[in-house]
Amino acid sequence: MRAIEDFEMNEERRKAERIYSWDIFEPFVLAIQKNDVIIGNISDISDTGLCIQVDSGNYKNFEVGSTIRCLISGSSIKDVKITGKIIRIETVASKAGTKGLIAIEFSNSLRASEQVKILVSAYSKSA
Repeated sequence: MRAIEDFEMNEERRKAERIYSWDIFEPFVLAIQKNDVIIGNISDISDTGLCIQVDSGNYKNFEVGSTIRCLISGSSIKDVKITGKIIRIETVASKAGTKGLIAIEFSNSLRASEQVKILVSAYSKSA
């Protein structure tokens, strides 16, 4: 298990520039895979995907390679619905305890990219 402070994606895995949640406050994410549901926060987001940070252990029921549906919601935005594929699941240590990270690649990057721009724009204006 790695420390969350040490969590960095390998640069060669990055397909697009990341925006980290502390830059856009912390909208929450409701993620659904089959019958499992989790609520977390955006750890980082880009045009091609996002990473969700979750507290509860039920993220361990999620499977790499499976389809996941997400609803991103916050006080300054309209709800954003995104579908993608889970590409990585990690458990990391933080000062607040153990966290789960779920990396998701968007199914429709073009549509998701437009929604990400709207999301970032909304939070940038409200800051």
